[in-house]
Amino acid sequence: GADRAPGLAGEEDEEDEGISDSEIDEELGDAGITPDSAFYFVDEIFDFGSDLENRKEKIAEIREMINEGKLEEAKEALEGYSEYADSLEKEVSPEDKEEAIRSSKIIREAIGDLEDEIPDDDKEDFEEIIKKEKKIEAAAEIASKINELCKELSKLDPSEYERVCKTKDDAPRWQRELDEQLTDEQKEAARKF
Repeated sequence: GADRAPGLAGEEDEEDEGISDSEIDEELGDAGITPDSAFYFVDEIFDFGSDLENRKEKIAEIREMINEGKLEEAKEALEGYSEYADSLEKEVSPEDKEEAIRSSKIIREAIGDLEDEIPDDDKEDFEEIIKKEKKIEAAAEIASKINELCKELSKLDPSEYERVCKTKDDAPRWQRELDEQLTDEQKEAARKF
C-alpha cells in the first residue's frame, strides 16, 4: 500500500494511493499456470487474450512467484510481461485508454507492494515494469489525442489531415483503420460535393 516509503515504484503518484490489495487481486486475477509448472510452456502457446489481459496475467504470475520466493521463475514471467507490454505500448487504442490507464496504476501499485520481497540485486529488473507502465499510460493518452485530432481534421481540412494523419504501414492497427475509415468518408463527401 499507500503507507510505504517511495522505493521500487519511485515517487508515488497521489492518484495511485488507496488501491487496496483486494482491488489488486481482483484486477490481476489468478496467476493460473505459473513458470514453476511443467505445463507452463503449454500455457504460453495458448495465450490468446489481448496484450492488455495477457500483461495482467504475467503480473499475477510475477507476484505469485515473488511471494513464493521463486525469483528465477518470476524473471521468466517478466520476459513474457515485457513482450505483451511492449506490444501494448505500441498498439494501445483510444478505446482501451481507460482500461490501460486503470490497470497500469494497479500494476504499478502491485509491483511497488513487492519491493520488500525482491533482493536488492534484482530490484532493477522489476523497476522496468513501473517505467513500462508509465509509458503505456502515456501511449494511451497520446492515442486518444491523435484519434480526436484526426477525426476533427478530416472534417475541417482534408489536406491538413493528409499531412498530419495519413498512416504508414508501421502505424498502430487502430490508427490505420481510423485512417482508412476517415479517408473513405472524405472520398464519399467529395463525391457528393
